[in-house]
Amino acid sequence: MNIEYKIMVEVFHWKEVLKVKHFLLGIDNRTKYLGYVCNFGGVPVLFLNFKKMKKEAPLENISTIFHELGHIKHHTYDWKPTKSNKIRCEYLAETFALKQMKKYYPTAVKQYIKGWQEILQDEDWCKKFPCHAKAFSRISEYKEEK
Repeated sequence: MNIEYKIMVEVFHWKEVLKVKHFLLGIDNRTKYLGYVCNFGGVPVLFLNFKKMKKEAPLENISTIFHELGHIKHHTYDWKPTKSNKIRCEYLAETFALKQMKKYYPTAVKQYIKGWQEILQDEDWCKKFPCHAKAFSRISEYKEEK
């Protein structure tokens, strides 16, 4: 079974488990993101970058799927794309992902949180993904422990 197929199986497994409404699935191997959601005539489209996802650990792909399904659950693809809305959208999607990680992968969540704490200290990553950096830095679990 190839990796793209496994990822698609995961997407539709979690769609059912999390009771996410209908969406379309697309592939965008040129984006800098692992995935993103956009609006296509009122229908959300989840685009995945299989080229990047193939290089990631399975749990990273699951958390990406959770994050993108969070955008669909919260209908953030319908929001006007202002800077403050983009930050709020990313915050809602990531808190949704973190909630699912805690529920379905409790033994991995500590490492997942530590990973985000480290990434948020990476200035290059924060410059490349400024909305994500601002949003994720507002999540209490991701704030580095002193």
